[in-house]
Order: sequence, then structure tokens, then C-alpha cells
Amino acid sequence: MAGSSSRQKYPSALHNEPRPFLVAGSFETNSTNAPANARGRGYTVARTAVGTFTLTFPDKYSQLVSAVGSVQSTAENDAYVEFGDYDSSTGVLTIRVMGAATNGEIELDGPRVNFQLVFQIQGGLAKTFE
Repeated sequence: MAGSSSRQKYPSALHNEPRPFLVAGSFETNSTNAPANARGRGYTVARTAVGTFTLTFPDKYSQLVSAVGSVQSTAENDAYVEFGDYDSSTGVLTIRVMGAATNGEIELDGPRVNFQLVFQIQGGLAKTFE
């Protein structure tokens, strides 16, 4: 539409409407130690138990809309990622690395855990990471 303003094209950027915000990253499993070589921005990661990790987001998003994760490894394994609940009051999301054969959390040393998360945020302009 010729001559239309950004307000007409992108109304949610100027109003208090919910909109999606993507956080993507990965970290290397490190057996019983803290995860290593985290990639991406906007989160910190910690190991809390066997195969269990927490992602903490300093920007406490209002709602987790979608979560996709995978285990990346040079060796064949039966591991997969399972997401727990997201607590918007603390900004914490739990990730569990599961074994298909054991149907429970497993400890890995070396494979990366990859994730893409879509959060809902309320109005205003989205924070950008530099």
C-alpha cells in the first residue's frame, strides 16, 4: 500500500499487543559438570541434576508459546530433549535430556543441546541483543 505509515503496517509495534520473540541457542553437555560453550544470547544455563538443565532469561517473558530442541552428536545415540514448564515469574525453563531406551534423564558428555524458543511479549519495542 503506497504511502502507508509504519503504524498501519506494524500496529503491534506501537500498541500493547502480544507478539512473538525468538530465543535460540545451544550448550555442550559436560557430564556432571556445568554446561560448556553456550551459544546464543539472552539466557544463562545451569545443570541442576542428572540430564536436567535450567535456562534462565533475565527478561521474564509473559508466556512460552513454542519450544523445539534437539541433541547434536557425532556419535549415534538415542537422546532427545524434553521441556518442562516455563515460570514467567522467575524467567526459568527446565530442559531434560532423555534416553529413549531408559525413558528417563541421562547424563551426556560432549553432545550439544540445541533449542529454539518462541515467547510471547507484551507491546512496546522488542529488546535487541548486540
